Amino acid sequence: MDWTQLLSAARRLAGAQEPWISASEASEYGLDLLAGAEFDGLSDQQRKILLMHGEMWLTQPRWERASLLGLLRKQLNTYLLFDLPESIRVDLEEILRELELRGV
Repeated sequence: MDWTQLLSAARRLAGAQEPWISASEASEYGLDLLAGAEFDGLSDQQRKILLMHGEMWLTQPRWERASLLGLLRKQLNTYLLFDLPESIRVDLEEILRELELRGV
């Protein structure tokens, strides 16, 4: 798992339309975030943020689309504060623009 894979998972989650797909993607994304807490170069605080964010996705069996997209956007905005490589930052900003276009 790396940032590219994590952002790919976020993009899949953002594109999930059906409630059962959203629930499945949300759980997978949460597990990806938990795995992401092991990324090299993260501070203790950043690791805790990824763990906390991952746990949020594992607490609900079903998600309303607006809630799912709102939480995803808030979390992705948090990662802009991390010291990420430029290419990852660009991808992250692109996903955030896509969410904005969806009205989130």
